[in-house]
Amino acid sequence: MSRLLKVYLRNIFKQKGYYVCTGISLLIGVIIPFIISLFIKSTDTITLASRIVDSFKVDIIIVIYITLFVCSDFTDGTAKNFIARGYSRRQILYGKYLASLIAVGVYFLGCLAFTLAFFAKDGLNFTISDLYMILAAIATAVASTGLYVIVANTAEKVSTGIAVNIIMFSFFSLLLEGLTTLLKLNINLSNYWITGLTSLMGEKAVLVDLFKVIGIAAVYLVLLFEISNFIIKKKEVK
Repeated sequence: MSRLLKVYLRNIFKQKGYYVCTGISLLIGVIIPFIISLFIKSTDTITLASRIVDSFKVDIIIVIYITLFVCSDFTDGTAKNFIARGYSRRQILYGKYLASLIAVGVYFLGCLAFTLAFFAKDGLNFTISDLYMILAAIATAVASTGLYVIVANTAEKVSTGIAVNIIMFSFFSLLLEGLTTLLKLNINLSNYWITGLTSLMGEKAVLVDLFKVIGIAAVYLVLLFEISNFIIKKKEVK
């Protein structure tokens, strides 16, 4: 398993595409907001913690890159070679997930470094609620990365994987919001979707809120991997 993970990590970090995608995401998520803040003073009301939370989100560019990385195994025949060498489909899936998680983590560290360099001129000044929000953002990113990896691994085809992941990223939460309005519910269903769990954190977040986000994120991950393993089992039988 460790050898498989090393292969995937080498494939990610030796590709220019990873650095191009992370660079574009960094530009859009951190650098451009910093430039805007130099000219529009109203943006100074955004706290450093809020900027860090925003930078710890898996954006659409990273989603597309993850999909391309996961599906590349199937398009170039690498997955078949791994299976021929004795690796199971489950091991391949877990290897892709861990590699994607590490790649996303490296990107987040870059975002954190730039965010602190640009916006921490007055010091950190974090409250305990801010820390809870940041940890909730990380938990949400861990779970949502699992969603995108599993969708792409199940789809196998790049076009299908990108299409479904874009729906998961952009349109599914809108669908849940519409359903909330239609059914006149007292809770917003989109807040409980895997990509929007940080919305469950109150303005003055407490430890209970953080545990709620982590718990829901863990349930999502377990369910997603169980569903994926069921599909993988069917493929192995064939």
